[in-house]
Amino acid sequence: QVDETRQKILEAAEKLFTENGFFETQIKDIAANTGVSRNTIYRYFQDKSDLAMKIIERKVSKNFESYRELIEETQKNDSLKGLKKLEIIITESWINAENGIENKLMAEFDAYYSGNRISEKMKSRFADLESREMEELMVGIIDDGKKDQSIRDDIDSHLIFVTVVNSIRALNQRI
Repeated sequence: QVDETRQKILEAAEKLFTENGFFETQIKDIAANTGVSRNTIYRYFQDKSDLAMKIIERKVSKNFESYRELIEETQKNDSLKGLKKLEIIITESWINAENGIENKLMAEFDAYYSGNRISEKMKSRFADLESREMEELMVGIIDDGKKDQSIRDDIDSHLIFVTVVNSIRALNQRI
């Protein structure tokens, strides 16, 4: 029953975060939607941010394999230049993908936790979400683009990767 209740809370929270956004959803709304008390929710999750992070972590973990496959498949296509490969990956994994909830929540988290508001624990959880393997694959595609001259070679590949990811998150915040 513990796992069942936790799952029920996560599903209700995800639904409400998707419909209303992180900021507009309150723990009492999640409790009412789940049919449990607020105290029950706090037994499973420290606070609303902890609950949202669990949802993001589950979604990112679930989508990681498909992202990796997309990147590796695109990487193998020698008929495409690096910039086109990067465009395909961005479009398929971040724009057209069915991962709106984690993009929306990540954008809202980025906005809320900007500056000094973020705790060390939350920083660590965000760092754990960022896959080094995914970053290495993306930097490899950027390096390919530098070699075929479709991507400028005077900027560090890692910096390009970080700029692209942060730009997409910023766009999600604006939207």
